[in-house]
Amino acid sequence: MGLSPAAMMLTYLDWAFHLAIAPGKQAEILTKAQGKTRRFWVYALQALFGKEIPPIIEPLARDRRFRDERWQQPPFNLIYQAFLLYQQLLYNATTGIRGVSRRHEQAMFFMARQLLDVLAPSNFLWTNPEVLETTLSEGGKNLVQGLVNFLEDQERTISGKKPVGAELFKVGETVAVTPGKVVFRNGLIELIQYSPSTAATACP
Repeated sequence: MGLSPAAMMLTYLDWAFHLAIAPGKQAEILTKAQGKTRRFWVYALQALFGKEIPPIIEPLARDRRFRDERWQQPPFNLIYQAFLLYQQLLYNATTGIRGVSRRHEQAMFFMARQLLDVLAPSNFLWTNPEVLETTLSEGGKNLVQGLVNFLEDQERTISGKKPVGAELFKVGETVAVTPGKVVFRNGLIELIQYSPSTAATACP
């Protein structure tokens, strides 16, 4: 599936070994965990008694999962706040460990974040207020349609067919194809310069 078990194991061992010999970092993580736990329980008690209080932690700017106002209502506000606090703690636990290579640190946080995102409350019916409301209003029709789409995707994958809608993209008609070359590359991006396939025309 495009993953290297050896590279993943080396990343994990680099992180685990250096964390094991860093009592200061362990104490820092424990202190942060205790602080976040206290803040969460204070927030939870105030929320349960009906007090309108601001969230403990806001999602990252690019995280759109919890923007709907329904996430601010109990118990969903407690669920997503606990998730974000744990996400923040995960960052503390996988970064800033002396001795871990920069590459392994980035890879370790990325892998841990991917696993955590699978368990995000937005991914499950009973912990997602938006999906719950849609399910109730449609009488479960959305879940049935989702199952139909899933089965269709599986059937296409097994039979080697292209994804639904792929037939709308035709080379030379709806998708432009022209020769190009990489003119700049770094650890984050590749900048590609494409060559024109038709003669240049002067602008009026």
